[in-house]
Amino acid sequence: FNVNNMEIIQGITEAAKEVISFGFDYLDLKRIEVGTFLDNYQSQRVCEKLGFIKEGVARNGYIRYDGKIFDKLVYGMTNIEYQKLYNTDKKVI
Repeated sequence: FNVNNMEIIQGITEAAKEVISFGFDYLDLKRIEVGTFLDNYQSQRVCEKLGFIKEGVARNGYIRYDGKIFDKLVYGMTNIEYQKLYNTDKKVI
C-alpha cells in the first residue's frame, strides 16, 4: 500500500492488526513476513508501528506486473514476538 492520508494510514494499521491476530490466533501461523519498497517510508512506518522487525533487503525481491525488478525491504514477526507485543494469553507451542 502507498498512501499519504493519515486517516487512511490509521485505518490500514487497525485492519492489519486484525489480520495479524487472525493469522497467529486462528491459523496458528509461526511467522508473518511483510515486504515494502525501499522508498515507501509510510509503509515502513506502519510495519514498525505494528511491531514487525526489519530483517533486511531482498535484492531483486519483487517483480512488478510489467517485469521490472525491484529490491524490497523485509520485515518479520514470529508468534512468540506477537504474543509478547499483543499480550495474548494463547500458549505458544
